[in-house]
Amino acid sequence: ELTANVLADRNEHLTVIYNNTYNIAINQQRAVLIVCKTIQEADNIYYDLQKRYGLIDKLINYSRSEKKFYNTAIEQVVTPGTIIIATSLAGRGTDIRTNYTVEQNGGLHVILTFITKNARDEMQIYGRTARQGNKGTYQDIIFDPKLRDISELKAIRDKQYLLESEQTKSVEIPKLIAQDNLYNKFIALYSELINQPGINVEDAPKFK
Repeated sequence: ELTANVLADRNEHLTVIYNNTYNIAINQQRAVLIVCKTIQEADNIYYDLQKRYGLIDKLINYSRSEKKFYNTAIEQVVTPGTIIIATSLAGRGTDIRTNYTVEQNGGLHVILTFITKNARDEMQIYGRTARQGNKGTYQDIIFDPKLRDISELKAIRDKQYLLESEQTKSVEIPKLIAQDNLYNKFIALYSELINQPGINVEDAPKFK
């Protein structure tokens, strides 16, 4: 893990991402995966990198996983200088294979550009650096207008996620219990109905 960068200016945030990406992918001859929060952010970074460096051949936009082209491009063996821009959803479960030279130079480097919804999602993204024993590094480069420390941002994230989880439990579980109780009452009423004298069970409506 490399030291996290938190920037209060959005343009500076993007500049640090671009400079780090170029240094690692081109100067160090490794491969870089930039993970963005939204498709729009991923598209913007993709086009900005094209304008800045002209890295068209080895620049892959993987923000929309439903497009077959992106699946084909990203699943090829990644060579030195390759830069992949993706959303966390699009890149999930995709196997990024690095070649021998990339591994010798330090492996895949992952840049996370936002604070994930929870620690589990964060670890899944970080885990892309060293699959199957491969080398790799990762770094948080985060935009925060209040310029808070990375540990504070993640603590706030974890607290909010825990609160949302508890709220979901407090709402959804009683709802499921109520639905179950209603179903049990219906079954009891239905059984009572079809067991009344003069009721032909074969003529009663069937429920699955």
